[in-house]
Amino acid sequence: MFEKICKVQALYNELEIQIKAFQKQINLPCLSNCNKCCLKPNIEASVLEFLPLAYHIYINNQIDEFLDKLNSSITMCVLLNSIRIIDSPTNSGCKNYAHRGLICRLFSSSAIRVKDNSYAVYTCKDIKIQDPEKFSLAIRNLNENINAPIAEEWVSKLLEIDDTMGGDYNPINKSIEKAIMKVAYCFDNQPQNFKYHAV
Repeated sequence: MFEKICKVQALYNELEIQIKAFQKQINLPCLSNCNKCCLKPNIEASVLEFLPLAYHIYINNQIDEFLDKLNSSITMCVLLNSIRIIDSPTNSGCKNYAHRGLICRLFSSSAIRVKDNSYAVYTCKDIKIQDPEKFSLAIRNLNENINAPIAEEWVSKLLEIDDTMGGDYNPINKSIEKAIMKVAYCFDNQPQNFKYHAV
């Protein structure tokens, strides 16, 4: 299990480098203090993409706290900060940004293939309508000369790590819960001398 957690985290580290380069090239950042994509109820995600989060929760003894939240009736992501302070990036959005899932990393930070086999930025309508000219230019540049992380390719890379957990899609909170339970079961049953490491 620890090897899979490390592989998922290594994949995220590699993706982060590409995302930064891509965002610099297209210059279409998320709107300031916006977390509308996180507010969508029952976003689907795979269990595998939350193994690093589950391990972080496990080694920091936060399992009971997270399971209590997950067993409430919330349909939005459990990681979404419920306290929102205007103009404070540290208090809006994801409470555990470093351990967010693949879907969260790819949205607004990658490209998707569309029907005519060209590429589009995988983003929300608010970014598209805020500056239509800038968005059109980004799409044109994307299809002419920008090396972008392609969402489907990164999902395939994740599936190569473990196609069972990678193909187990659920509403996001259910996938987080399943990841926590898998990690807890695995590490609760480790030999006494097992050393836990940060990922």
